[in-house]
Amino acid sequence: MSLFHTLLNSLLPIFALIGLGWWARRSQLLSEQALASFNPFILYICLPALMFWSTARVPVSDFAQPAFVAAFMLASLGVGALAAWLGWRYWQLKGADGLLASLNALFGNSVYMGIPLYTLSYGLEGVNLIIIATLLANVVFMGIAISWLSWLCQPGKLNWRALFSRLLLKNPLLLPPLLGMLCSWQNISLPDALISLFELLSQATAPVALFAMGLSLYGQRLRGSLSAIASLSALKLLLHPALAWGLGIAFGLSGLDLTALVLMCALPTGALVSLLAIQYQRLIPISSSVMVFSTLLSLLSLPLWMALLP
Repeated sequence: MSLFHTLLNSLLPIFALIGLGWWARRSQLLSEQALASFNPFILYICLPALMFWSTARVPVSDFAQPAFVAAFMLASLGVGALAAWLGWRYWQLKGADGLLASLNALFGNSVYMGIPLYTLSYGLEGVNLIIIATLLANVVFMGIAISWLSWLCQPGKLNWRALFSRLLLKNPLLLPPLLGMLCSWQNISLPDALISLFELLSQATAPVALFAMGLSLYGQRLRGSLSAIASLSALKLLLHPALAWGLGIAFGLSGLDLTALVLMCALPTGALVSLLAIQYQRLIPISSSVMVFSTLLSLLSLPLWMALLP
C-alpha cells in the first residue's frame, strides 16, 4: 500500500500536467502557436537555469561517474544497433532510414520529460547524473547522428563548422552546466537575489515542460508501419531500460545512481528525432508516430519501472 501511495503521489501530478496541456489545446484555450512560445522559454531560460544551479551547488567530483557513463552509453548503443538491424531485416530500412530507426530506439525525451520527472519525483539529489545523460544524448549521440545523416543525405556537403556551432556554441544545454561546474570548482559565491532567481526558474522547469509536452501531443496521429512503430516503441520503453539495469548492476551502481540510469533509458522517444526526420525528409511517418505512441505507452511503463527501482 505504501508503494502504491508513493507512486500515486509522484506520478499523478506529472501525468496530470501533461493531460492539462493536451486539454488546453483541445478546448482551444491555447492555440497551436502557444507551443512556439513555450519552447524557447523552456530551452533557453528554464533549463539552462536548472542545469547551471544544479551543477553549481554540488562538488565537481560528483560529475566523475565513469560507471554511469559506461552503462548509459553501452545500453543506448546496444539497443540502437538492434533497432538498426531489425529495420534492415524486417522493414527494409537502410542508410539514413536505418539510422533514424536506431535513434528512435535509443534517444529519450530527457529535456521535456526526463529532467521534470526526476526532479519532481526525487528532488535535486542525484540530478547531476540526469544532466550527464542529457549531455551525452544531446551532444554525443545527436552530434554523431547529424553528421552521419548529413553525409548520407548530402554526400560531400557536411559543414563541420556549422555542426560544431550547433552542438556546442549554440547549444543551450551545454554551457550552463559547464559554467556551474566552474563556479563549484572555484567556490564562487552567488548573490542571494541571483540564487533566488535560479531557484524560481528551476522550479518552473518541470511544470512548464510537462504542460508543453501535453500541448504538443494534441492532434498527433499514427502513420506508417504499425509493426515498426510497436517494435521500436517496445525497444525504447522495455529493452533499453532493462539493458541499462543489467549493465548498471554489473558496473556496481545502486540506489539513486541506478534509478537515474534506468529512468533516463525508460523515457519515450524524444521529439528531436522526428524533427531530424523532417529536416532530412526520411522516415517521417514512423519517427513521428513512435514519438507519440511511446509517449502514450510510457504512462504505463514508467510507473512500472519506478515501482521496481530502488
